[in-house]
Amino acid sequence: MTTHANMTANLIQFTALEGRYLNKRNDRILSVVPLFHIFGLTVVLNTALYLSLPVYILPRFDPVDFCETVQNCKITYIPAVPTVCLFLAKQKLVDKYDLSSLRLILCGGSPLSGDLVRDAMRRLPNLLIKQGYGLTETSPFSIIEPSEKTIRGSTGILLSNMTAKLVDDDGNGK
Repeated sequence: MTTHANMTANLIQFTALEGRYLNKRNDRILSVVPLFHIFGLTVVLNTALYLSLPVYILPRFDPVDFCETVQNCKITYIPAVPTVCLFLAKQKLVDKYDLSSLRLILCGGSPLSGDLVRDAMRRLPNLLIKQGYGLTETSPFSIIEPSEKTIRGSTGILLSNMTAKLVDDDGNGK
């Protein structure tokens, strides 16, 4: 019998680490990642349902729609890919909008440099940007930065009840 226990377990692991930073009275999620992708399914949809958070969905990333939605809907949390952080750090369009409600971006999908994090957070001082690592087989997260202890350029710590093994190029464990 096939189940989705791995997805439920990953949701509990993720919300055990991050749930205390998300509040259904104040927080609003903006989804710019597709919900058919494991990142969107777990970190946007399942987390929102589990924590009773409202979700605003953009069918694709459009710079004006993105900024207007964050401003007008007072978005506080965005699971995103690093190109969203690049946009926030570098594009002049961002200065035309009040994005001060935005307080947390969780990046995944590809590496995020410490310099890019610094530049985006300098531009939006209320914002914390952090990242995680995972893959479809881990549903998706296995490593994430705790919100209270971020290190620019790091992907974070192993989630609870997971084990990892470091191996060299020849497959030898360390």
